[in-house]
Amino acid sequence: MRFVKLASMAAVIAMGTLLSGCATKESVEHAQSTADLADSDAKAARGAADRAQSTADGAAKQAGDAMTLAQQANDKIDKYISDQEMKKKQRSAMRRHHRRHVAAATPPANENCPTPQQKTELRHDKKQASAQKLPIKTASK
Repeated sequence: MRFVKLASMAAVIAMGTLLSGCATKESVEHAQSTADLADSDAKAARGAADRAQSTADGAAKQAGDAMTLAQQANDKIDKYISDQEMKKKQRSAMRRHHRRHVAAATPPANENCPTPQQKTELRHDKKQASAQKLPIKTASK
């Protein structure tokens, strides 16, 4: 008896499973329309992704162009700065050279101040005087 109960229960479950596998015409049409809608949504998403990729590629190209322009500007600035530094050094050297000539050729503004050449002579005289114990000369013109 027990076997009959189990066998009949298994038959009922198997029949329910077999009958549930059958679909109606409406359910098939609904499934087909849902699949078509999903397909069109996927195509629209693909088109949007392609447009986004194209926009990203354009932005990357513009960024690369901007980077090139920035590098060129940086190179120009570096060259300008080095040129200015070189010119500054040249001007400084010319000023030093010019000051030597001006200092040697210009008499002192004060009559009591010795010229650079007289200062050199006085130093030389002081060294000789200290070596020989002679009286030291004063600055005179």
